[in-house]
Amino acid sequence: MAWALLAAAGGGLTIGDVSVFVAAAAGIQVGLAALAGEGAELHNALLMLRHYFDVVRSAPDLPVAEQPAELGPLREGLVLRDVVPVRRRPSVGAARGRPGGAGGKVGRWSVSTVRASRRTTPPAKDRCIRTLAAVTSVGGRAGIGRCCFAYGQRVSSRFEQRVIDEFIAWADGQGLIPAGKAGRDRISILLQGRADYLDRPDPTRWRSGDVHDLLMTYVVPRQVDLWDLAGHGVDTVREYLRFLDATGRLHPASTRVPTLLKELDRLAPKYPAAMADTSRWRLAKRVFTAAAADGIRIDADPEVLDAWARRFSARDADGRREVLGELIDQHPEYAAGTVLINDGQVAVLRAGTPAVKHLAWPDRACDCGCDQQAVFPPVTLPDPAVLAKHVTSDGSGLLRQLATLAAWTGDGGRPVDDRGEVRKGDRAGLLAALGLADQPAVSTDAPTVTRLWRLSIDFDVIQIRRTRIVRGDGAALVDAVLAGRAETEQTLDLWTDLAHALVHPSAPASTQKGAERLHAWLQPWTPRFLGLLYTANAAAEPVDVEALWDLLLDEYAQRLPPGDPDLFAGMAAVSVRQTLAELDRHGAVVVTGDRSDPDPRHVATAAVLGGAAWAVHPEPGLMVGLTDLGRHLVRQRLLAENADAPLTA
Repeated sequence: MAWALLAAAGGGLTIGDVSVFVAAAAGIQVGLAALAGEGAELHNALLMLRHYFDVVRSAPDLPVAEQPAELGPLREGLVLRDVVPVRRRPSVGAARGRPGGAGGKVGRWSVSTVRASRRTTPPAKDRCIRTLAAVTSVGGRAGIGRCCFAYGQRVSSRFEQRVIDEFIAWADGQGLIPAGKAGRDRISILLQGRADYLDRPDPTRWRSGDVHDLLMTYVVPRQVDLWDLAGHGVDTVREYLRFLDATGRLHPASTRVPTLLKELDRLAPKYPAAMADTSRWRLAKRVFTAAAADGIRIDADPEVLDAWARRFSARDADGRREVLGELIDQHPEYAAGTVLINDGQVAVLRAGTPAVKHLAWPDRACDCGCDQQAVFPPVTLPDPAVLAKHVTSDGSGLLRQLATLAAWTGDGGRPVDDRGEVRKGDRAGLLAALGLADQPAVSTDAPTVTRLWRLSIDFDVIQIRRTRIVRGDGAALVDAVLAGRAETEQTLDLWTDLAHALVHPSAPASTQKGAERLHAWLQPWTPRFLGLLYTANAAAEPVDVEALWDLLLDEYAQRLPPGDPDLFAGMAAVSVRQTLAELDRHGAVVVTGDRSDPDPRHVATAAVLGGAAWAVHPEPGLMVGLTDLGRHLVRQRLLAENADAPLTA
């Protein structure tokens, strides 16, 4: 710049040349400033990505809180926890994944004791809660994460049961072996085990090797054979694959059915011998098979199973070896440990340890004598018919998105790619139909769209038929609800089920191992937050979000890994607020406060996460309250947990 001025003064350059030079220099400075700003945003994005990979690449189990010194003897007493889940009968197992079902909860909306303030837990109960660290630190990955959080890790059971219904109808029409109740039981057991223990949640998506893993890795060592899977397991899988192929239900990402059937044919001669080889059996299969030999099924009353477990625990080492065989050599504690049975699972505690199931299954109601019924303040709710009218107005946000997706699909359907997702050429049209085309950083791969896509499939609004999506039967119900033509019960059931799907989102089939563990760890936070909100908002007065979060954080402090509690608390907070944003659109809560003019960086981050900017970085003074629909939703869950949640007189 100085050279240009001196050259102009000496006559070497004209004033016009200097002006052009100065303008060019200024333009370069502006470009550099913009580049620096983009570099800063990229740095923030990479920093977030680094935190994400730090989490998903962590050790198999989340770190646990340090065991309090006064509980040392109890930690010593529980030196071995070997839990091997075994499926219950399909009529019970079908309830797994449904709110209030037999499969266990993702997280309690209430607590087992009355909480009038931050810390009102009775001392005895508090001791039981703190023993969770001792239990989970011994059991390994086969324990708490997979047993207690199964609901959040599976494709909706409503989708699974719908596919099973179609299979049974098809098989019955073909006159095949799997038809009827026995066929339903077998395919239900196989698909539930495949989802829960092999991480293959989509019943229509089958890849090379899945058949072997299902029969040899799951059924042989784990599944109690009360449904003659040894004799009909191979045939059931074969006919199910043929059904998927014949009806177009086979997922586009699947291996060709003829290839899968060849793998099954190679496996078939080895399968019966493997089923008869007791050396392959794991603990729970041995225990339940022995109980069945005594006339006690896995789905017997808990008191009957508990009595059998006490009789088995009274046996000496030789008596146990008749059932446990070489497992006693591998685990000497089995020779004298106390056996506990709970919901198709088995745990072994060291001899002399109190037989308290809550210590082995923390998500279970405590059975040490300290448990009390949770009591909530009375609330006022309008008549169900009035609530149903609210669905068509204030609670219609998500329903209208589902209806839009069904309308965009059309009567003729739309093609999908080999992943079962929207083809590239149709993505802009889908975003425009959903009103998302103008939002920054939003694509059909964004969480907002993928969540809506999964919900549409789960609720049968759309169906994937090989290479196309078509309207499902659920689309007509959505249209009827929005038009006010549906029955009151139908309207409330659909709205409530959608709200549950938002609170307990299913992990996508392509979720990485580490992300799945994080997904499971996050599951209990939102239900409990809503339980606290139900109490604080009983008089319909909005509650400060930050204050309510502090209350939840105080209650769930023992869940935070000690290595970096602030990082995990931050992730849980974002997860809860993101769910609140979705429930706000669904009409379950109302979030108020200063949400205008958010930081563009927060907007971009929220778009990547598929949520609202205020949920990523909330401003002080954010308030939240339940709507009548939201209060109805939470109350139904509290009643399902046997809480006392009365209505005002």
